[in-house]
Amino acid sequence: MRILLVHNPKAGSKKHEGENLIKALEKRGHEAIYESSKRKRIAKALKKNIDLVLVAGGDGTVGKVANRLVAAN
Repeated sequence: MRILLVHNPKAGSKKHEGENLIKALEKRGHEAIYESSKRKRIAKALKKNIDLVLVAGGDGTVGKVANRLVAAN
């Protein structure tokens, strides 16, 4: 499965760093694409051929991604 991980690097603990999350997904056989929620490229990343959007962050990160998903459709 091709997964877009949108991650807020300021949220959570050190064990939830983007690199660790990507490794965990890849270890389970997924192709993972990383995008920081702090960058302005989420809308562009959502246009890629992906099967699942995974959001790692707080309410603000989830809201930001949800708004861009709605706008993309």
